[in-house]
Amino acid sequence: MDTKRRAKLEAAGLTVHDSPQAMLELSDAEMAMIKLRYALGKLVAAQRDATGMSQGQLAEAMDSTQSRVSELERGAPKVSLDLYPRASLAMGLELPDFGIMMNKACTA
Repeated sequence: MDTKRRAKLEAAGLTVHDSPQAMLELSDAEMAMIKLRYALGKLVAAQRDATGMSQGQLAEAMDSTQSRVSELERGAPKVSLDLYPRASLAMGLELPDFGIMMNKACTA
């Protein structure tokens, strides 16, 4: 945002934040968890697409629901982190492969 617009908004009594993290008052750890969930979700979705599975097929293999797989792929905060390795294993990946996915998610 340019400085002129920012000054105008602040003069109107509005608070202008430099980032979503600042606006939501998230700690660095909370922001890191959001980024991790999002990155893992994208990786699970990409792996699922590569295996040719639908969300419903993956859900069945995980003994879960299609809507839960959708939430997992979106990185929804209400999804337990243990579902990410469960999804990977259900797609036929080995635990070391999940470790590689975790590494990619952390460096993304």
